[in-house]
Amino acid sequence: MNKTRSNEPVPVDVETSKDKATRKRRPKQERLSSLDVVERHIRESNHAPGFDYPNAILNLRNREGYADEDIAAACEVAKSAVGHWLRGRIPRHDHGERLFILYFETFKERPPTKMPK
Repeated sequence: MNKTRSNEPVPVDVETSKDKATRKRRPKQERLSSLDVVERHIRESNHAPGFDYPNAILNLRNREGYADEDIAAACEVAKSAVGHWLRGRIPRHDHGERLFILYFETFKERPPTKMPK
């Protein structure tokens, strides 16, 4: 008989999730996190214009001299997150709002938007 964590006997004909033979894993290249799926959907969709995070960060850097550490501190994230946003990742909602506020308070205008493809 198979045993569960609570050491209660389980009938042999019942398959448990711990049975390695019953688990099927997809190959690594097919496994996507939910965040990757959402980001891919947003990149590939033709919805209304959205906040262009990379251009907003570049404007903060080039026009006002902000360093990545300054932007990260204002958004309350790690410095590496700013680099991810520059490469096209989408920040969490609250971090995106903080970046929007930083941009608006700095330039007194709305951040750049990206048009659908």
